[in-house]
Amino acid sequence: MLLFIGVASGQNNDALSKDEVMSRAFEEAEKENKHIILIFHTNWCDYCNMYIDAFSTEESKIFFDRSYIITSLIPMGNENIKNEGAMSYFNNLLDNDNLGFPYTFILDSEGNKLEEYSGYPTSLERINSLISILNKFSTLEKEENELYLDYLAEYFMIMD
Repeated sequence: MLLFIGVASGQNNDALSKDEVMSRAFEEAEKENKHIILIFHTNWCDYCNMYIDAFSTEESKIFFDRSYIITSLIPMGNENIKNEGAMSYFNNLLDNDNLGFPYTFILDSEGNKLEEYSGYPTSLERINSLISILNKFSTLEKEENELYLDYLAEYFMIMD
């Protein structure tokens, strides 16, 4: 089950806080024995939107449903869109000064950072880097990983 939470808690309500979003993700990851893909993004970034869309295509959905809990946080923007506490959390997870979106972290169910990936994959080298990270923490067999991650790589090559 793709768990994209964090954008808003209702039509006219303010966005959930970082703590609310992450609490749900950690609980789900613990329950399903999965890692978390946490994507920091903005609502005005076209690359962010294409990046998030890549994780929910029909071809890649099975891979992500079986391997990860996916959630997102919006650290910047209007008060009713951004997740309170998201920017501080982003800065705490960040190991460098590479402030840009989308930015992806792989976390375990306790919130420990396992891996990070910055930006949108715009070259074969960057696509392979992302695929390698996703493959590393997948729960699927090698052949299944290759099949689904090939679909994902094709998506990024077509969308670039």
